Amino acid sequence: MAERDPYPPLTLGTDTRAQVARAARRLGVSEEEAIRRALAELLVKAEPDQMERRPLRDVIAELHRTSALPPPTGIVIDKAFYDDLSGGL
Repeated sequence: MAERDPYPPLTLGTDTRAQVARAARRLGVSEEEAIRRALAELLVKAEPDQMERRPLRDVIAELHRTSALPPPTGIVIDKAFYDDLSGGL
């Protein structure tokens, strides 16, 4: 029995095939190379650089600084009242 090709050819729609052909002609490369370059560029943009990632605590601190919070009400909270509501948990 013949083995199946683990990587069958990719079937592209008419519009996609035309775009790939146009990109390949413009770049002066094969259609396969045009697809390879486009995917490589897309993957580089999709993966955030580790240096660009910020710790969550910094993101939250900035959110607190830049978000409008309601003004203080001046109401004193009765802790014993709320403790009693929770049944002493």
